[in-house]
Amino acid sequence: MNNLDQNGFAIKDTRVKVHNYSRENNELTSSTYEHVVEGSGIPALSTLIEPNADKNGFTQVFNVEEQVWKYAEDHRYESDVYNIHTKQKEEIRYIGALKPEHTVLVPTSHDHEFIDGAWIITEAKQTEIDAMQKQQRIVELEAEKAEVSTSMMKNGFLGKTEEAKADALRLEAIELEIKQLKE
Repeated sequence: MNNLDQNGFAIKDTRVKVHNYSRENNELTSSTYEHVVEGSGIPALSTLIEPNADKNGFTQVFNVEEQVWKYAEDHRYESDVYNIHTKQKEEIRYIGALKPEHTVLVPTSHDHEFIDGAWIITEAKQTEIDAMQKQQRIVELEAEKAEVSTSMMKNGFLGKTEEAKADALRLEAIELEIKQLKE
């Protein structure tokens, strides 16, 4: 740097290592060696200030006003970032902390909602789930009832009284369970 004056212009032709950053967000993009002709300066969007050491999960951004590199969270290369509304994985395309609609916590199920930093099932959702499960069980029992009823009639017709009695007892149990579920 002794071949550059206090304003950054070359006092004579020189070769320097510069650290380049993007126009969009001043993110470090590369480091290159540049030939600087006497009377000129380093390329735009670059600095002679050495970046910090790499840090996992972070990128570096050049603060032009302070003339310093700063770490910024970088989730762009993480494969497990979820949208808290859609519960789907999303590709992050920005640097910095995750936005409020994103989390690295895996959704437990589609029924869970992201509340206060955790995936939970609300009381209302649990009530809805319970009602759906109850209705599903009733449908299953109604199908079983039809099968047992058919079996009972068939066994009665064939004179298989013990089997027909067993079917009748099973039919009663099914009807009782259906009645209890509907209450």
